[in-house]
Formats: sequence, structure tokens, C-alpha cells
Amino acid sequence: MTDGAVLEGACEETQRRIETALKSVARLTSGLKAGQKAARVGDLSALAKALAELEGHLQAARAETLSAAQSWGLSEEEETAYFADGGFTAELVADAAASGLQVSVEEGTIVCYPSLVKVDAARRCVFIDRKPYRSVRPSALVTHLKAVQARPPRFKATQFLESLYVAWDHARHLRAGGRRPGPDVRVDHVYAALTIAPGSSREYSKPELGRDLYLLEQSGERVTRKGARVHFGRSTGTKAASGMITVVGEDGRRVDYTSIGFEV
Repeated sequence: MTDGAVLEGACEETQRRIETALKSVARLTSGLKAGQKAARVGDLSALAKALAELEGHLQAARAETLSAAQSWGLSEEEETAYFADGGFTAELVADAAASGLQVSVEEGTIVCYPSLVKVDAARRCVFIDRKPYRSVRPSALVTHLKAVQARPPRFKATQFLESLYVAWDHARHLRAGGRRPGPDVRVDHVYAALTIAPGSSREYSKPELGRDLYLLEQSGERVTRKGARVHFGRSTGTKAASGMITVVGEDGRRVDYTSIGFEV
């Protein structure tokens, strides 16, 4: 457990107290069964012993159960604030780093190939690739993300390539301003074309485009149905290029996309 592991620590403490309570309840149950067995066969010595011990078992089980019931150390308001102020994100990133899982935070989205994780503070959960996921204990979430990473990604490369070509063609003519359009278009301009419909940028973020570009590269799919071949521009300097979109690859390496082009 890393320093500042607020949620992990709270979950661990409650889990520990519940496990202690379960052991106490198990001893109570065992005592009841012992008394039941003795009464069934008329073993009076065993019955007297079992009945004499029941009250102690009951008191222990009650005390440990109450301790478990009162063990959660965060109020609902504190939980919401922890998710909203970045505390949860920082804890998850630290836990991932400690376990060897490569993640980064891009424009408020936690990027962990091939998953994109968004925090929903109001519901105190996360969305993984737009689907709600409520198991937010950092160690458990990291384990889940590792399992997702180990599976082949579900990605329709051919379909995405066709959509990318349409967006690129629209963006290059729009930005040409009457001049002959060039083959390379800034990646943020392509993104603007992909999300031209009102509200669509909320449904499809820049980190999602970065992830899809990376998956397209990994797929080996390069040529559209009409024969246009895609290529990708990358940042080669130390200074961030204008409009660049960054994604973390499968090996943890940062991949910076600056432009997209097609050879028509």
C-alpha cells in the first residue's frame, strides 16, 4: 500500500474487521451446531459445555459485527470529494506504478492501454471505455485493468480507417482555404472533423482518438477500400507540437501523434 492510499486503506481496514467478525460468527455457529448435535443424541455433558459457551460466542460475535458495521472511515461527502479533487486518480496512478502497470493521465482521462478510465465523482465510480465500473478499490481496479490488457483488444480497424479517411478529407479541404490541400492534416483538426456534430466531443474524446490511432497502427490495417494509404506524423522534438495527441502504448511508451495523412 502506497503513501496517501486513502481508499485502499479504508477498504483494507473494513475488510479486516469483517473477516474478524466472520470468524466470531463462525465460532458461534460451530457452538450452536455442537449443542444441536449433543441434544439430538442426549450427550448431556457435551450439551452443558456447548450451552455454557454460547453466550461468550454471542457477545464476541456481536462486538466484532458492530465493529465491522462502524469501520468505514469515509462519509459520502468525503468519498465524493476524494473522487472530485483528484485524490482517487493520484492513488490509482500510484498503485498502478507500484504494480508495474503503465498509466498516464491525458485531459482528465486515465489512459491504460487499451482502456480509457474516466472518474465519475457524483456516483463514486469509474467508466471504463464508457461502461460503468464500480469496483474502485485501487488494487482491485489495477488487477482488472491488467486482465483487460492481457486480452486481445476489440477494435474494428477497417471501420475506423474508413471513418478516419472521411474526417481527414473533410479537414484538409476545410483548412486549405481555397488552396490545393496537402496530404498531411494536424491530428486535432482531424479530431474536430470526427466530432463535428453537436455534443459528439463529449462522446468521443481526444484520448479515445489517440487510443484508436494506436490500435489502428497495431492492427496493420493501412489501406481504405478506395486504395488510400494512411500514414502518421509523430513528434520528434522535445517540445510538444501544436495540437498533438498523446497515448500510452502497450509497452508503456508514450506515442505522440501530430498529423494524419493519406496517399490517395
